[in-house]
Amino acid sequence: MEMNLVRKFKIPDWGIVAIAMVLILGTSITAAVWVVNRQKTVMSSDKVGRAITAQFVDGLTVVKTSVETERGVYLVYGAFQITKGSLLELQERKNHDRFLCVIGTQDCKKLVD
Repeated sequence: MEMNLVRKFKIPDWGIVAIAMVLILGTSITAAVWVVNRQKTVMSSDKVGRAITAQFVDGLTVVKTSVETERGVYLVYGAFQITKGSLLELQERKNHDRFLCVIGTQDCKKLVD
């Protein structure tokens, strides 16, 4: 008399779909974390002086702000409200995006390419 110790295991159709969904979700989350990390990691920074003026620039679809500093004029995406005299720096992130930031804060806006 032979004993069959191995049972055949069949995954139901809904189980295969559930496993696929978990794998897709896990991959998506991993990719999102990788992208966010590259956006936040500062590779270099360069002081550009104090803010002299900042004014909104009307655009057809996107609001932009023109910021004049002691070293030049920078155009950034979005509304960037800064105090005159604030110390600013340019940061280059790991994904090669450049941001204009108020030194000592997390207040940064992406530069228009």
